[in-house]
Amino acid sequence: MKDRSSAEARTRSSASDFFSYDALILERSLTAPQEFIEIYDRHAPQIYRYALIRLGDELVDEAVVRIFLKAFRRRSSFSSRSRTVRTWLYGIASGVISSYRRQETRRYRAMAQDSSMHSADDACMVRRIAKTLGALPQKQRDAYLLVTWAPLSLTEAAQALEIPTARLQTRFNQACRRMAAELTVAPREAP
Repeated sequence: MKDRSSAEARTRSSASDFFSYDALILERSLTAPQEFIEIYDRHAPQIYRYALIRLGDELVDEAVVRIFLKAFRRRSSFSSRSRTVRTWLYGIASGVISSYRRQETRRYRAMAQDSSMHSADDACMVRRIAKTLGALPQKQRDAYLLVTWAPLSLTEAAQALEIPTARLQTRFNQACRRMAAELTVAPREAP
């Protein structure tokens, strides 16, 4: 039991060290802008995957450039007291992605109508998920996708969106209920 506790403490410590190192790098980049490259190198793959899922191949490169450019320009406003660099970047990503809201909604609608899946059951499920995601209000969709696809904890997602955890949890739960309601109902048969 003692070994497990010490292992958990080391894990928490190393995670804390990782996040505080990010904050240190970001602070150093204020006087040495080239230091920001390390923030990009450490976080770009995860941010890229998140943007890819949300926007698709056509817009992801442009969105990631905008996300990191905005982060670079705002690096002096970062405060490690209220969040980590990771959650700060996901917050910026959510804001940039929301500027592509129409394209994101169109993408979900297109996925809902795409029938190129391997099996009819897979295609039906993907269409239903895409349709439901596209119908979610933007704030619920952001909460849902940050927790399920980013993946961030509820607390981290709240930090990313700069809202109280209780409000994030409400939005996430509303989105989950809507997703479950749509996905547990048998698909409607075509006429």
